[in-house]
Amino acid sequence: LDTHGCALRCSALTDPSQDSQFIVAGDDCVYLYQPDERGPCFAFDGHKLLTHWHRGYLLLLTDNNKSPTKSDYGSRQTSPTEKHILTIYDLDNKFIAYSAVFDDVIDVLAEWGSFYVLTRDKTLYMLQEKDTQTKLE
Repeated sequence: LDTHGCALRCSALTDPSQDSQFIVAGDDCVYLYQPDERGPCFAFDGHKLLTHWHRGYLLLLTDNNKSPTKSDYGSRQTSPTEKHILTIYDLDNKFIAYSAVFDDVIDVLAEWGSFYVLTRDKTLYMLQEKDTQTKLE
């Protein structure tokens, strides 16, 4: 349907409730494709490193391309850590469900109703959706 592609790990499939669309995340936009036509596209900033879909949420892992400050040059760290921005979007309701900065993300897994973020320092974070009543409060 198009001639452009995406980087490794920057594509995903939605669930059958979303018509099993194919997601392609480029640096300029995130495109959704149906079997016979191109669906909507969404403009999200940043160099995409990883794309995931789980239970109606689009997860994007992007580079934190913040320029270094003067204090970063004088730090005592021997190997600087890479910062990544993890953003979870609810495309149906058009809002950001979650956003945070993580150090050196290796992978993000979606299993058992939660997202798991694995970092290089051997830390595993579990991101779990709150129930509807808590969200309303």
